[in-house]
Amino acid sequence: MIRRISLFKTEIPLAKNYLLSYGKVSSFQTIFAKINTDKKETWGEFTYLPGYFKGLNFKEMWEKLVGFSKKMVGKDENYILRKLDKAKDFLILSPIRIAIERLSFLEELKESVPLTKTIFEEDFFKKLLPCEIKHYKAFKIKVGTSGSVLDDIEFVEKVSEKIPPDSELRIDANQGYSSLEEAIELTRRVKQKIIYLEQPFPVEKWDWNNKLMKKTGISVMLDESIQNKEDILKAVRIGVPYIKLKLAKIGSIYKTIDYMQFAEKNGLKVIIGNGVATDISCYLEALIWQKGKTKKAGEMNGFLKPELYSNKLQEKEGKIVFNNKEKFMCEVLPKSFIKDFVEYK
Repeated sequence: MIRRISLFKTEIPLAKNYLLSYGKVSSFQTIFAKINTDKKETWGEFTYLPGYFKGLNFKEMWEKLVGFSKKMVGKDENYILRKLDKAKDFLILSPIRIAIERLSFLEELKESVPLTKTIFEEDFFKKLLPCEIKHYKAFKIKVGTSGSVLDDIEFVEKVSEKIPPDSELRIDANQGYSSLEEAIELTRRVKQKIIYLEQPFPVEKWDWNNKLMKKTGISVMLDESIQNKEDILKAVRIGVPYIKLKLAKIGSIYKTIDYMQFAEKNGLKVIIGNGVATDISCYLEALIWQKGKTKKAGEMNGFLKPELYSNKLQEKEGKIVFNNKEKFMCEVLPKSFIKDFVEYK
């Protein structure tokens, strides 16, 4: 039985701005849900990203979570999960679902999870020693943010010259290209240097992805376009070899695992991970990753972006290191990060 539900509405400053095609991100807008039973305490998280979650309002999400939580104290977790299954706003209520699922999802980290290193500026490697660079097997850069395809091409070429020859380079447009021609120009110039182009177009432009692959031979990975199993099958039909899954967009630990295994059974390679999330979600994504077959470097690196972060998850030699003796960020939140708080018991 759920004895207590606590909700934390937070704003978590980042160590440096995170530039996406949607705009500049200087802080994480994160809602944490804490669930207490007689014997356990578990947490769930949702971090809001304007532009990525279309039609979702952070203020409205908080209000609906508060209203739902007020009615659920004293209820059995299975009763709450049934209510959540019927809810239309599954993402809005996802912090509660994830916290409740964690009561039964007892998986622990057994494998070494390789991380992708995201690159934001051309002088990035000046800040890393060659011995540190060699530990990473995958690097990622954002394109579609400068407004110039030629600038994107130059950036890709410069980075590709500096990374280890046995590593892979991923580029992510976050729907940043407004025409098929822009993406064709980019991929024809850099195709030999990258493993795939991630989400080049707006989510409704499924046919553009197919045309891009046919015209250039590039591999495409879809992220924002993939929300459910129907989207996964659509990706299979148009010949996309990669998709990305995140806990934040599926809203459930068990459903994310189910979608991953469903996609892999249908021949897709699945990249797991979210660069806009705190350590608790990144840890859960690492647990999901180890249940998959693809085993490519994960992108659950959001825990490295806040100005202040806990030592529960660390990055060492390009891999996630879990310290069971430390606490997650949500357990040690500075008061200045907390913008609203409610508790029902």
